[in-house]
Amino acid sequence: MPGSATCNVETNNAGAELQPQNSRDWLIALSVFLLALAAFFTQLGSFGVLDGSESYYPASVREMLECGDYLIPQLNYQTYFSKPIMTFWLIAAAYHLFGISEFAGRFFSALLSVALVMLCFHVTKGIGNTRAAFLASLILAGSPLYLEYARVSSVDAFLTFFSGCAFLSLLMLLCARRPIWWIPLYSSLAAAVLTKGPAALALFVPGVLLYLLLTRPSKQALGNTVQVLRPLAGLALFSLLALPWFVAAAIATNGLTLKVFLFYENLARLLGHTTYRVYYWWRYPVVLFLGMIPWSILILPVVGSVWNKLKELRKSPQPATSLIDARSFSLCLSLGICALFFLSRTQMEPYILPALAPLAVATALTVEEWISDGDSRGLIWLRILSIFCAVLGPLGALMGIVWAFNAHGVSAWINQAIILASVILAGGWIAQLLLFRSARRWQSMLVAALTSTVMASLAVPAALAYWYETSHKDLHELCRTIERPDVTLALFMAYRPSVMFYAKRPVHCFFQPEQLKPPSVETAPYPPTGRRLWVLSDKAVADKLCWHPDISKRLIAGQGKWALYEIEGAWLKPYDTMEHTFSILSPAELSFGRHPFGTLADYFSGGQRNLPAKFEGNR
Repeated sequence: MPGSATCNVETNNAGAELQPQNSRDWLIALSVFLLALAAFFTQLGSFGVLDGSESYYPASVREMLECGDYLIPQLNYQTYFSKPIMTFWLIAAAYHLFGISEFAGRFFSALLSVALVMLCFHVTKGIGNTRAAFLASLILAGSPLYLEYARVSSVDAFLTFFSGCAFLSLLMLLCARRPIWWIPLYSSLAAAVLTKGPAALALFVPGVLLYLLLTRPSKQALGNTVQVLRPLAGLALFSLLALPWFVAAAIATNGLTLKVFLFYENLARLLGHTTYRVYYWWRYPVVLFLGMIPWSILILPVVGSVWNKLKELRKSPQPATSLIDARSFSLCLSLGICALFFLSRTQMEPYILPALAPLAVATALTVEEWISDGDSRGLIWLRILSIFCAVLGPLGALMGIVWAFNAHGVSAWINQAIILASVILAGGWIAQLLLFRSARRWQSMLVAALTSTVMASLAVPAALAYWYETSHKDLHELCRTIERPDVTLALFMAYRPSVMFYAKRPVHCFFQPEQLKPPSVETAPYPPTGRRLWVLSDKAVADKLCWHPDISKRLIAGQGKWALYEIEGAWLKPYDTMEHTFSILSPAELSFGRHPFGTLADYFSGGQRNLPAKFEGNR
């Protein structure tokens, strides 16, 4: 059948005849590239570093460049144990190219996201046809969840790229029968491990097991598949690329890096001991629905279609040379990733980002089959999707326009982008319904996808910039005013790693006013150094700083709800460093312990690692 994604030679050759390499294909590929560039690079550096998943890496790499140490990540002038080196190397390369800036910190997140969209187009075309490839790439590029994390300095964007490359390479290797793709497969897996650690490999396990359980391939077919994968050569290449840094980091830190990474960052994270967020069974279904809207409407129908396909395969003998079904394997891998984190006690929204690329491929190939074969049940679901878009588009546009006209005190481009996105959303999603009603179903789906991508490329950066200007900008402006090297800087009742990027010095975060020690209260284990103590605080809680009659504060500067005070009559007793905390905890305590101050991923106190001489005495 023309729209089938089964991986046999006859089907692929037929697809190649139907979709010859011609100027039209190149024009479509160029269109995808330009759309992806616009989606991921529009206003990329127009707002500052956001707290959350982005804030750690720009600050960490700034310190690494400052001291010239590119082997061991550090944050707040302490050894940073949370992630391997790949994210830091990529951001460091961008800093060297463009200088230290918000744009540079996000450059490779955006560039690699464009590359993954193009790879998604190429691979889907190789196993299906150009129409399915166009749709798959647009679904991925227009997914709000993917756009959000691809436009910040986030390890999640890099992991999504490398794991997506590995998955797509696997499809080319097994489905399109391109033997050379074993090299990008194992190279991508190595890069993923250097980005996230062994957990990157675990992403593939549930999906592969699910596919094998559902298809039950013969021993001969399974043996042929293993032979094509070239496991021995792949393992050698993977080891050559992935292991040297871990060995070097373990030697440089006397084994502490491996101890922390294996027992705390992997085992304890899986068990939910690294974050204390409440477990909600419905979190990931909601995140997936909103993160891929409107295409999430089709997830359950796609699952049903693939299930029916698998039942048909089980009824007929499977040829020994048959390797894999692209739709089924793509969906199984995506569902496996979602199930892995659904069962994990640690729930964070970006964890399921690697599921989006395989899900986009499975959805596009299924839509192609429905339309090409005139599948009545599939066409009903496409009609539901079309109506959903036509209703949601004008409603969303109305809400966006109302919001834009009532948002004050933010950059003008934010309101303009929201208004333009609203107009595009309403017009495009109404137009796709008219096309669907006139039986131009493929044109309808492509217009819906184009509308989603263009709208999201405007709305997502505007939303991120709005969040920055209303929640972060004032605090960062205060940090920019701190130039004196003889100042010890602290942040009260808040943990904002982004402050470390703008302050360019150690920052001591503290939460108990009693950590300010007047000499009359306690003999200091950390005696006063004679340096000035300046504290950043929300004005609403600033009075708590003067908890003792000997302590007074003097306003240095204010910006919005934030203020900078000089504390007189007290010195600050900071928290211990992570190096010391991790070194005294056993592997069992790291894996299963729950710690009184929350997770051990928060670098509350400034350290002394590679500290510039002008800041000595900050502890």
